[in-house]
Amino acid sequence: MRMLLVYPAAMAARLVRPAPWIISERPDQARDNGYCFFRYLKQKHPEQAVRYIIDPKGKDFAKIAPYGKAIPFNGWKHYFYFCYSKIHISSHVGGCVPYDNPMARRMKKAIGFRDVFLPHGVSYGISEFCLAKYTQIDLFVCSGKPEYDNVLANYGYTPQQVAYTGFPRLDGWYDIHVNPKQVVLMPTWRLYLAQRPDTVIRETTFFRTYASLLRSEALKAILQRYDLQLVFFLHNDMRKYVDAFQTDCERIEIVYRDETYDIQELLKSAALLITDYSSVHFDFAYMGKPVIYYPFDREEFFRRQYRQSTFDAEKDGFGPVALTESQLIAALEEAANGGFAVAPEYDARMHAFYQLHDSQNCDRVYEAIRRMRQK
Repeated sequence: MRMLLVYPAAMAARLVRPAPWIISERPDQARDNGYCFFRYLKQKHPEQAVRYIIDPKGKDFAKIAPYGKAIPFNGWKHYFYFCYSKIHISSHVGGCVPYDNPMARRMKKAIGFRDVFLPHGVSYGISEFCLAKYTQIDLFVCSGKPEYDNVLANYGYTPQQVAYTGFPRLDGWYDIHVNPKQVVLMPTWRLYLAQRPDTVIRETTFFRTYASLLRSEALKAILQRYDLQLVFFLHNDMRKYVDAFQTDCERIEIVYRDETYDIQELLKSAALLITDYSSVHFDFAYMGKPVIYYPFDREEFFRRQYRQSTFDAEKDGFGPVALTESQLIAALEEAANGGFAVAPEYDARMHAFYQLHDSQNCDRVYEAIRRMRQK
């Protein structure tokens, strides 16, 4: 294993040209902050050498192919550029790493690269796996001011390791075409369910709650009355349980495969978002669109997955909070009856969170990385 990593590093030392930055998301995806930043670099900073790591068999490979700078995931070039590049940029902690290589991260000091974390989610709680004591992150990018304050106060990073720049994907949140009839129901994952091989999903509160909602006659009536379509979109790490969910309502679409929608395009088009804790509600609010929160299991969720921070949906959120199915359906009807307008109090909260609200997020990320390289 060591030879696989050291040999490419030795080859790289012979090269004259500057080592490129490497960027990744999930192995088969190019649709989030990583891809948006890669595209920005190719268009606005062609002088900066950069490569994108992706599985050539993945659907999103076609988005990278026109740039001609793709690195096949887990191939020999992946190993080579992992060692050669000095800047690793990813939407996941420990990204840019080939599979089956526990040695790779341990060799960071010897190889001498730096990790830039462009999270796919907003760090509004305290995520244990993102804490400085567990990661090797050199630059942690934040999208909102309270998020930045939270990471600095609770994650263990120095001020030099955290940047309040905004997320690259937010630069594209201005050119949107909203479908006034589309509602998205997007729960976040449950680590304690997704990573336990003995999980019987039908016995969980998570399943019983959403299965009940999808079969609700009251929900069906609201969708019919206001001519709405509801898209039930499970988190990628919960998708393995999707076959357990069923509905007999033709106005409800259960998304069985991740490739059915580009999640960024889905968020842009939907008129309303319903979620429990998914940080996509921040993106939705950034676009000035309404959100309904459904934290039905918050005691269990914050005990078993995240430690709560200062963000409280009822005090700081961008829409009403429903704790029961009947409250959720009532909130949905009120939103539909009001034409999915955002109440002034929620609009004010959005602007307090996103104090940077422009199309220069990629510019700020680029400059933050340049400053990091000079230190």
